[in-house]
Amino acid sequence: MMFDVEQVRGRARSEFLSKLALCYLQEAQSLMSVSREKAVPLFRKAIETYLDAELIAHMNKDMDPTETLNWLQRAVFIFLRYLRDDMAEFLGVLDALVTRKHDISLETAQLLTDAMQQLHISSDPRIRAKLAGLSRRTAGRLERAAKGDLKFSGLKHIADMLTKTANALST
Repeated sequence: MMFDVEQVRGRARSEFLSKLALCYLQEAQSLMSVSREKAVPLFRKAIETYLDAELIAHMNKDMDPTETLNWLQRAVFIFLRYLRDDMAEFLGVLDALVTRKHDISLETAQLLTDAMQQLHISSDPRIRAKLAGLSRRTAGRLERAAKGDLKFSGLKHIADMLTKTANALST
């Protein structure tokens, strides 16, 4: 049996990143009740690292990204539960996708948007207006990063959902 060195490297890199993300997640969870200022960046780092691992798994034809997606979903839900109704911090994770300069899979984008739709959003008009503005800004940045390119379907999906969210929050 012949091994493709690049596929083995991809698998090892994806698995390493998943384990690293789990370390960030566990550290964030241990700091949740002690220091929000320390926990939030670690949650974000865990999610971003899982996103990297999932992208590698998704691009490697011999890998099934399902397990990485499950771990990503777990991290996202723990983070959102911790944030309660503060969607602004989660929008920072989505905004960081722009600086990463690569797309995410449509499955990953769907996971992120599904998680956001389960958030409770305050009825306070000021909070809603702030979130609408942040959602529009993030959507605009994601759309500019995608530039209508079909290979950026994950970013485009998130941008569309954020635009719909912003419109709903503005009414």
